[in-house]
Amino acid sequence: MIEAGFNVTEHDTLAPDVAVAGRMRLAEEGRLVNGAPEIGIEVVSPTDTFRGITRKIRAYLEKGAFFVWIFNDDGSIAVHTSSPDSRAERRTKLEDPWLPGFSVSASAFFTPSRVLV
Repeated sequence: MIEAGFNVTEHDTLAPDVAVAGRMRLAEEGRLVNGAPEIGIEVVSPTDTFRGITRKIRAYLEKGAFFVWIFNDDGSIAVHTSSPDSRAERRTKLEDPWLPGFSVSASAFFTPSRVLV
């Protein structure tokens, strides 16, 4: 895992909470990547505003992201796509063609896990 920033506009470099980007892109561009990740994943925090999250979604999609996943504080996940006629879908299960074999219930992300010390 590496931490990377994505130059999504002339004035904005975003560092999503989680990003899926092609290995070759990261190898060529390093820790600061031009454009958006293929999948941008943001977790809404108490300090985020609706306007701020909407701006991030738009920036990711306009600069090449195929999907943007937004983890909301109500336990839902909104999936935004680059398709011009798509609307955000609230999903209870995450599957994505960019992550073959990946399938997980949305509730798994919101269920407290046990940590063994």
